[in-house]
Amino acid sequence: MIIFKKVSYENFLSTGKTPITINLDNTHILLIKGKNAAGKTTILLAIYYALYGKAFSGVNLVSLINAVNKKGTLVTLELEINGINYRIRRGMKPNIFEIYVNGKLKPQNASVKDYQLWFQNDVLKMSEKTFRQVVTMGSTSFIPFMQLTANERRIVIEDLLDIDIISSMNMIAKERNKGLENTYDKTKTVLETLSFSLKTLKESSQVIAQNLQDSIERINRELVSLKEKAQSIIQDIQVLHKKTNPDLYHQLQEKRNRITACVSDGERLLYKNQQLLKKLQNEIDFFQHNKVCPTCTQVLDSSFITEQCKALMEKTNSVNEKITDIKASISKLNDKAKEIQRIMDEMFEIQTQLSKKYEQADKVKQQIQFYINEKESYEQKSQSKDDDLNIRIAETEENIKKNTDILNSLKSKLKSYDTILKLLKDDGIKTIIIKNYIGIINALIKKYLNIIDFNVSFTFDNNFNATIKSRGRDIFEYKSFSEGERSRIDFCLLFAFRELAKLRATVSTNLIIVDEQDGKLDRSGNSAINMLFKSMENSNIIIISQYPELYEDIVDRQILMEKSQHFTHAISINS
Repeated sequence: MIIFKKVSYENFLSTGKTPITINLDNTHILLIKGKNAAGKTTILLAIYYALYGKAFSGVNLVSLINAVNKKGTLVTLELEINGINYRIRRGMKPNIFEIYVNGKLKPQNASVKDYQLWFQNDVLKMSEKTFRQVVTMGSTSFIPFMQLTANERRIVIEDLLDIDIISSMNMIAKERNKGLENTYDKTKTVLETLSFSLKTLKESSQVIAQNLQDSIERINRELVSLKEKAQSIIQDIQVLHKKTNPDLYHQLQEKRNRITACVSDGERLLYKNQQLLKKLQNEIDFFQHNKVCPTCTQVLDSSFITEQCKALMEKTNSVNEKITDIKASISKLNDKAKEIQRIMDEMFEIQTQLSKKYEQADKVKQQIQFYINEKESYEQKSQSKDDDLNIRIAETEENIKKNTDILNSLKSKLKSYDTILKLLKDDGIKTIIIKNYIGIINALIKKYLNIIDFNVSFTFDNNFNATIKSRGRDIFEYKSFSEGERSRIDFCLLFAFRELAKLRATVSTNLIIVDEQDGKLDRSGNSAINMLFKSMENSNIIIISQYPELYEDIVDRQILMEKSQHFTHAISINS
């Protein structure tokens, strides 16, 4: 049994730094009252957050942090489960998730997700859907049992009857069966392959021998061809090698470099004379077009001009001759350089051809060696063919026997798992168990309907489809009732499921939280539900309401939630 003992929360929603602490197991019926938005429902949201690390209404977790302080959110929940005390501390900014078992911190060796799964599945053993159906009633995100899908209803009942383990067993059995099927298919494939191999080994001895001989002969032909090719390449190398002369190549290279240097010197000398020629032509042009000295402004004598032009012309002719000689020399040097380069290119081409021939020779050598190795391998295979075939046939036959035994064993196991899976299906053992309990569930529902004097006949079938009859009415659906009538049915289902949990000792708990349900009921409806509350003597019921006068006759203690300066404060009132 799960006994909720105490909850404390701070910086959670409208609760500030001053924690609100509420004992959950020392009051039969506790009323939490207050105005709208005063923080009455926060107790439910805090308990749900502590258990599952989620917001009850599905909002973003960050929205649970107090909007004023914006940090230090912490919820502490104390539980007793099957005689063992647990204390859960969960918070944000900073993130905290700690579980204490009998006062000692449970180490978080794995991830937070694994830590949560351990607590939820191995300790609490109550899913979120089951929590909403057996602990809570009302709140904006509450979905009554009758509004769940057939599959969701079944999950809740399986939780209550503690037969969800059968679903887990079914999943494990399916995985193992799948593994066996895969192994069976692989073994069958191996066996088929081995059988084919054995047939091939027995029938193809001669073919293998002939193939080996054919391969050796083919290799011999290849070797003859490659050796002829190698001889031809060697001859080409010898011819090319005679044409190579590295010393001459270097001599020509040096000679070409010297010629290139001379050409550079000649070009510089040519440029110098061309500049001189240009200067002389400028001077001749001056004397031909000027009669006055630009420096002393004296008139130049015509005879002087004639003599100067004559002297300058003689110099010009001399320079022209030099330029012609230099150009001729440069041309000759360039021709020599080109001839040398041509010879060098021919020698380089020969060297390139020689390198290619060496590469061809290496490649042929590798091919020859490859075929020699392959031939040796075939010859060895040919020699050991008979012995090897006999050994392989014996090994294959042994493997066939082993795999046949394995396949037969797997067939037997698969047959067993087929039976197991049929039993573990939803229409197997679980259906039988549910069928045995469906009468008890219907009887418990009838019991609580009688307590509140709600004169309807309500029964579930094995698939949890409801048949509802009312005196003077035909069969009709749950949604056909008024909101108040549906609320009465929801309460009866809640208490019936809780009593079923006690009978099975599964997710039985002391806590019931009823949130703002009075608005759906008329006065007679509230009186009827109050009778239900009074009948739950061993439970701790928390009623959240803004109409405390409806519960004055049944509550044992009241807590007033008031909001002051944006923060909720709890004021205890003894009834």
